[in-house]
Amino acid sequence: MLYIAIGTLVVLSLLIVRHILRIRTAGKEMKKVEKAALQVRIATFARLTKRYEPKYGSQNKILAMAVTNELFSDTSSDDTPSAVFLKDHRDIVEKELSNLSNDEELLRIVHITLSQEIGIRHAYGASPEQIQETFNKLKRYGSLTPAKEMTMDEFVNLVNAFYDSNKSE
Repeated sequence: MLYIAIGTLVVLSLLIVRHILRIRTAGKEMKKVEKAALQVRIATFARLTKRYEPKYGSQNKILAMAVTNELFSDTSSDDTPSAVFLKDHRDIVEKELSNLSNDEELLRIVHITLSQEIGIRHAYGASPEQIQETFNKLKRYGSLTPAKEMTMDEFVNLVNAFYDSNKSE
């Protein structure tokens, strides 16, 4: 009887340790995704800022931020300058979002990043409907491109290359 109790405790302890290790690994993976997603947002903003400067002049940065936020469905605050710009100039932002359909590299990395972020968004309280709306928005603007599944290392390498090619000097 004592051996059965000890055996049961050992098995339960091993299961608990395995579960704790899975949680720690998942946390590390989430941090990698969060860091990579931030890099994609920064590189997207830099890319769009350069693209919009000739046409929009001094408004290029605020427009680039509004388009980037809308592209990633980042609408955390209604009083930020980009949110105010979006509210006042939705037509311009929507036009520029539609114009992104020609930028396959950007749309591919955005789609892959959003796909990787699904777990994080859900962990931070996003409903399945909110997550689906993000992809529906991309589809509405003609910006949803096919994205293949990839390992975390492939994703991080792709993000690093995108970031390096687009970051501001």
